[in-house]
Amino acid sequence: MRHLLMNNENPSLESPHVRFGFSLVEIVAVLLITAMIMLASFNVYGRVRSAAAKVNETLDRDTLATEILQRIAEDLDRLAFSDLGTTIFIQNKLDSSGYNVAQIAIKNEVYDENNKPKVFEKIVWRSAYDFFEDSLILYRSHNGYNLEDKVISDDRQIELKQDGNDYFIPLCSGITLFKIQVPVVKVFGENVNLPGLDEVVQESGEKERLLDGWAGNKLPKAVTITISFAEPYQADTGGLDVLESEKFTRTIAIDRTRQIKYRFVARDLEPIDPNDLLGEDFDDTDTDDF
Repeated sequence: MRHLLMNNENPSLESPHVRFGFSLVEIVAVLLITAMIMLASFNVYGRVRSAAAKVNETLDRDTLATEILQRIAEDLDRLAFSDLGTTIFIQNKLDSSGYNVAQIAIKNEVYDENNKPKVFEKIVWRSAYDFFEDSLILYRSHNGYNLEDKVISDDRQIELKQDGNDYFIPLCSGITLFKIQVPVVKVFGENVNLPGLDEVVQESGEKERLLDGWAGNKLPKAVTITISFAEPYQADTGGLDVLESEKFTRTIAIDRTRQIKYRFVARDLEPIDPNDLLGEDFDDTDTDDF
């Protein structure tokens, strides 16, 4: 009887088919499989985040370049008029860092009661080398009688007007290429937009070339601006350059409201028989078919 009671109290002691839990090997196997799944998930998640960050970086870079070109175009459209005493000064040079630094100054002058010229409004765009990021920083300066920053107090505005210095405000960094040039186009073998220019820096074809500088009272017909944030490489000229596919270029017309003289170029054209215009792609169709 005692033997039966003991078997009834712990029936599992003698039953080989009863198990209390997982074995150590099974637990280790489950942990290894779970770790592999988690590592694969983290790897996929990291790749997705990296791809998304790359796409966002490209979109932001393209948007920033477009906004900068648009802002410069707005300044040129607003200030560059031939009948307002506007002067444009453009300069490019190779910096010791290898980057090309550029500057464009747009200035409008008026005459006071003593018939002396005064700067009514002046805007300067300038790039400079950033030692910490090994790239270029773009600055903008606005000076004249009408200051752009309305947050400055009236007393401070008077001091800035009397000072006459250019105060440059950094707009963006990380630029690897910034050029401001004047396009010169050849029309039937004749140069257009050449007065006052003597330095040709780039030959882009038989009918167009770009000039590195502009100075004088006469305005150029257009300005070509190139900007890029891509990774630079060492060019054969000794400076740094980027791939053509990574450059953002915009040609801005100067004084678009000016009167453009029409020039007719006469050419000898051979007479054309209208019957010869009927090619093989057209069949003779009778009028009764319509």
